[in-house]
Amino acid sequence: MALLVLLAAWALPAGAAGAVTLEIRSAQTTPARADSRDGFPADATLSYVQLPDEWARTRPDFSGALWYRVHFQPLSDLDSDDLLALYIGHACSTMDVHVNGQLVHSNGRMAEPLPNNCNHPQLVTLPSALFNRTSNVIDIKVAGYRLGEVGSRQRAGGLSELQIGPQSVLAWRHARQTALQVWAPQAVSATLLLMGGFMFVL
Repeated sequence: MALLVLLAAWALPAGAAGAVTLEIRSAQTTPARADSRDGFPADATLSYVQLPDEWARTRPDFSGALWYRVHFQPLSDLDSDDLLALYIGHACSTMDVHVNGQLVHSNGRMAEPLPNNCNHPQLVTLPSALFNRTSNVIDIKVAGYRLGEVGSRQRAGGLSELQIGPQSVLAWRHARQTALQVWAPQAVSATLLLMGGFMFVL
C-alpha cells in the first residue's frame, strides 16, 4: 500500500513545462497577536527575513505569531482563463493569508492550542478581483511554537519560500507534496499496524 502511494505521487505530472511562476525568498516581518484575526498592523516596525524562515534557527526562543509581508506584480503572460495561486510548502503550525488587506485563506484557529498543519502544503487561490495593476501585497500570519515546546524541528514555527503562478501548474506540485508528506506516512503507518496485528495473531 505504501509503495503504491509513493508511486502515485511520483507519477503525478509536474505541470506545464516553461510555465511562468514567481518564487519569493524574502519578506518583511513583524510580531502579531496570536489570539486575534486582525489585519496587518499599520504602524508595525518591519524587519527583513530570508525564506524559508525556520524559527528553530532564526528565533529559537520565540513562540506566538508573526506577520510576513511580500509585494508582487501580476504575471503579465498569465492565460486569461487561468487563476493565480499561491503555493506554500510549509507553514507551521497554522496561518492566515491576506491579499491587499482582504482575508482569502485560513487553515485553522489562531488561539491555543494551535492545530498542527506543519506537514500539509497549502495552495491558496488569489482572487483576481482583489489585484491592483501595478503592485500587490500578500500578508501571511503564521502562528507556531518554539523548538522547546515541540518534539522536532519540523514542528517548530516557520514559513517556507513562496511561489506564485497559474493554479493549474501549482496544483500538481501541491498534489505531489501532499501525497509524499501526508498520504505516504499514513500509508506506511497503516501497513505497519496491519503487519503488527498479523504477527500478534501468529
